[in-house]
Amino acid sequence: MLNDTFYEELPEIPGFDAILTPENYADAPRNWVIVVADVLRSTEAVAAGKYKQVNIAGASAVAVISNIVGHLRFPFTFGGDGMTAVLPPDTAETALDALRDLQSTIRRAFEIELRVGAITVGEVRAGRHEVRIGKLRVSEKYTQAVFDGAGIARAEELVKADAVPTATPHSAEFAGNAATRASTEGFSCRWRAIPSDPGETVSLIVEAVSNEPRERAAVSHEVLAAIRNSLGDEKQYHPVARGPQQAVEHLAEIDNEARLHARGRGGLALARQRAWVWMQLIAVKVALRWNLPLRYHYKTLNEIPRDNINHADFRKYDGRLKMVLACDSNGRQALERKLNELEHAGKIAYGAHISDHALITCIMHLRAPDEVHFIDGGDGGYTLAAAELKRKLGRQSINETSVE
Repeated sequence: MLNDTFYEELPEIPGFDAILTPENYADAPRNWVIVVADVLRSTEAVAAGKYKQVNIAGASAVAVISNIVGHLRFPFTFGGDGMTAVLPPDTAETALDALRDLQSTIRRAFEIELRVGAITVGEVRAGRHEVRIGKLRVSEKYTQAVFDGAGIARAEELVKADAVPTATPHSAEFAGNAATRASTEGFSCRWRAIPSDPGETVSLIVEAVSNEPRERAAVSHEVLAAIRNSLGDEKQYHPVARGPQQAVEHLAEIDNEARLHARGRGGLALARQRAWVWMQLIAVKVALRWNLPLRYHYKTLNEIPRDNINHADFRKYDGRLKMVLACDSNGRQALERKLNELEHAGKIAYGAHISDHALITCIMHLRAPDEVHFIDGGDGGYTLAAAELKRKLGRQSINETSVE
């Protein structure tokens, strides 16, 4: 495969269970760069009630990179309080510059701090951590990158421990006037929390303990079987399909998105963004009310509720299974019993967070027919599940308050 078209030329994986087949992955090129953006002290921010803003900070980093490459067909994964992408060197350099500009926006808009760091695949692999990438076909508008091996987790740990070059709002590398301006075009946050019809929403992260690919695959299959046996099939635990979708209806509810697009500024810039978002909301409401096939770029507005389900990023694999599941308490307890058995047997470690709703954050690319709807559990979701997993694995940094 040509180095710069590595991801494009990967064959598509046709179904979610097939992500656990080692042959469906290829080694990432050694000179490609793992770019990490995450919210500093995210657990503290969630505890302060800023879980939606934390979510937006992580998702907007994906939007920024997508506007550099011109589509969403590049390898990345979203983790609730941040994102990780694997990019060719030239693209990574431009992306890092734009993400440093995004740091300034996030700080002004939400008073939270975004850390950005990078390490090459070769450097991670030198520590015996593999970075293998596959490409899962989720829907007609979304192909999801999946990752095998511990390389992505290791890169994230190194960035969060300041063990590789990073840029924070307090570092010498931080540049609010970065040469590449961060574009958040296509990012939207216009849906209220989605209540779980069965009663609970579980954010789950499961890591297989073994480093051997086939052993990891086998135990991950056990986890997926436990989910099916406890909760049913995908339609029964899909967090968007199992809850009512309701667009925001008040001006105050669009402020997070408006502040992001206004680059954290107030005055006319913020007023203009509020008005633009509000007009789009009215257009969607009209299209849904009268079932009108109105179009905006590649988007057919009366199909939005269906698209929110079909293109939802509610389950993924980055060396760890990450899922947001709608269920009742009986199903959740049955699943926990099986996960506890696997954990006590030394096969897995897992973290989970339980709430009663899911959050949806969207990116609709305006220059390509790509879209993705990031799903996280309410009240901290993946962030708090990851914190529990870290405690179990004993991977806290000495500087604990800065790595969450």
